[in-house]
Amino acid sequence: MITFFLTTENSDDLHLSKRDLEEPWLRDYKIGRRFVLCGFCINPEFEKKSFLEFARKATLAQIVPLGVQIESKFMLNPTRHIFHKQDVVFALAPSEEALIGFQDPNCAWRQVFLANQHNARRDSIGVADYTSNTNDAMQGTASKTFSTQTSAQSAGSAHDPVKAKSQNIMPWQPSAGAGNAGGAPQKSNAPRERARSSELLSKSKENDNDPEWYAKQEEKAVAMASAGGHYMLVVLAGNPWQQVQAFLKILRGKHVPFHIPVMILAPPPTPPRQVSGDIFEANYRVAYKKLAGAATVNDLMSMGLPQARCVLLFAGNAGQASSADRRMVDGAGVTMLSTLEWELSETGTPGIPIKLELHQQESLRFLHRFPLYDPMSSNSTVPLADQSFINHPRFASGDIFTASCLGALMATAFYTPGVVEILDSLILGQNSMQTSFPWQIAVPQEVAGKTYADCVRFLLGDSWSALCMGLYRVCFPDTGSMSSYVITNPEPSTVLREDDLVIVLGTAEFGQRCFDLGLIVGATGAPSCTDLEESFEPTPDASPIVKAGDPCGFVDSSNPNTDGMPSLREEATASDAVPIESALPSLPHMQQELLTIRGLYSGSLRREAEQFEELKLLRQQIKKMNSSRPVSPRSNGPADRGAAIPAFPASNGPVIVPRTPGRS
Repeated sequence: MITFFLTTENSDDLHLSKRDLEEPWLRDYKIGRRFVLCGFCINPEFEKKSFLEFARKATLAQIVPLGVQIESKFMLNPTRHIFHKQDVVFALAPSEEALIGFQDPNCAWRQVFLANQHNARRDSIGVADYTSNTNDAMQGTASKTFSTQTSAQSAGSAHDPVKAKSQNIMPWQPSAGAGNAGGAPQKSNAPRERARSSELLSKSKENDNDPEWYAKQEEKAVAMASAGGHYMLVVLAGNPWQQVQAFLKILRGKHVPFHIPVMILAPPPTPPRQVSGDIFEANYRVAYKKLAGAATVNDLMSMGLPQARCVLLFAGNAGQASSADRRMVDGAGVTMLSTLEWELSETGTPGIPIKLELHQQESLRFLHRFPLYDPMSSNSTVPLADQSFINHPRFASGDIFTASCLGALMATAFYTPGVVEILDSLILGQNSMQTSFPWQIAVPQEVAGKTYADCVRFLLGDSWSALCMGLYRVCFPDTGSMSSYVITNPEPSTVLREDDLVIVLGTAEFGQRCFDLGLIVGATGAPSCTDLEESFEPTPDASPIVKAGDPCGFVDSSNPNTDGMPSLREEATASDAVPIESALPSLPHMQQELLTIRGLYSGSLRREAEQFEELKLLRQQIKKMNSSRPVSPRSNGPADRGAAIPAFPASNGPVIVPRTPGRS
């Protein structure tokens, strides 16, 4: 849902077509996309009333107030805040016309919002320092633009609010005079950056020279894999440890009442000593698994993929991608995701949510609309070529993220100042001292089977004080499918399903209560944040022995393949046993890949043989039908030779058009 604030779409993408009726979820999804993220000044009618009272009345008009700017700072769902004159509110609304009666039409909210930030900046650094910084900014701009104007004239113009406003000098804009007098061109930082990269690379070798630290991380990773119920963060290219650290900071926020174990799998080099301390030692239940090279399916399977809660394929740095071709920059991620889905579908393992980060959104066209293990993957009716990135099922479910949608943030921030603050509060709320955070909970028992409006009223009660933002529901209910989608601010008459998840804004106490009641489905069975972490001490026999072809022990030797090939467990012998960590690919690992290729090849031969038999049977039926037809007097063959082949009766199954072998 958060990515919806970043993306923009054409009106054609939200238009309902006849094809949408074939998949009802797509219709609901498009209707949920028709919202407006807008700001407005509060109507004088609501002055001296609480935010909770305002939210209860606004939701009746299908308006979701996200938060308020309080003393220049945006706050999410401040339930106890009392409105004052010209308070700026940000909300989701069906249209701007829906705000009539809730906004002050005589107040320019954009100017009020920016003025509050302007005054807060001045008050925080003091009037004298603020005037000095403004003078420096004016001097740098004047010397760069008007070479004949003196610095005294520029400094004098800084005290004139009219001139300062006309030249658009804001205190948060970078000062041209700070550290660069007169606006002189700065020297390139490329040598400094190269030196810093070399320094980080040398520091990263400290962990490699510390066997005790590495053995401890290896022990923790092995224990997580055996216990299950963990997150797997797989770095596909480069070592973006700063982004990994930000990811863990969200999962280990002080407001989160549970700590799901996180396993990080990354190729060498290992992170520098200081970075590893901030990531693996400062956070509980976080382990590091160093890979011998680029991540493979065997690496993930051996570290407990079938028992994991979720897998995140982290794209990493685009500049360090395996392919220099810009069109194939996401090749590693797309290949890994497709291979994992095929592996899960072939082994019968329950579907595991796999999230993929893409550098380019066009790479989504290389993927199936639904995961391969999903029952609806072969029943999709909407062509992929006709579908935009926004309406793709994988994006609608949150399984795909691309940084290319961040470009829309710049355009949105120009027309809607404050959208950056909203995203920062939703994602990194603990950094901005927020009191409410986004949660995803199951439908409470009190409103099971009722409408979405009933759920909104129930959670806005005094005992919960939570604000509903939308639903996360299954695309095809009662089919065993796990594919889901987000409905932002759905219709009030929407009937809640048993497997629906509600996206809400609530306090830390709200999250703790939901966790205790088991309403946070994704955290079921997860350790509490107050539970002590088990200590992992390296032991001589700690590294498990994994057989080639059966990294997790879920291949059934009693169930041979349908193509007559021996199972992978039967192929493996006692001599094929190898430890988890190996500097170079071992012979059993290569044997496993060879067996996989043989299985794919034999399956392809089997499908071709089945198609050949169908074609042979079809030709026999056509020959039989032609032989029973009367002969034309002007030809030696059946009448109407060369006419279209008549369709077979419905009882004979669908019509199969014969294809010439060797042609597409």
